[in-house]
Amino acid sequence: MGHNNLLEQRADNYSKYYKTYKAAYCRTTGLPLYNHDTAEQMVADGLYSKTRAAKEKVDIDDTDVCGWYRTYNGYVPLFRKKESN
Repeated sequence: MGHNNLLEQRADNYSKYYKTYKAAYCRTTGLPLYNHDTAEQMVADGLYSKTRAAKEKVDIDDTDVCGWYRTYNGYVPLFRKKESN
């Protein structure tokens, strides 16, 4: 289960230039942090960034953050697939 109020873009937690969240903020959320070395675990957990979901044509719930992925300049949020009914 993720958190839906974590995407607020304030100056103390978000870089508008790089469009990434700052590490200190991501650590305080208590959600899992992934990087290049743990990307296989991220895939196994079924988590997608917006870019990866678009490339793989996967519909995600982009309001419910479930983790963070480390990029060169910060962290991007990760989401799960939408449940199909």
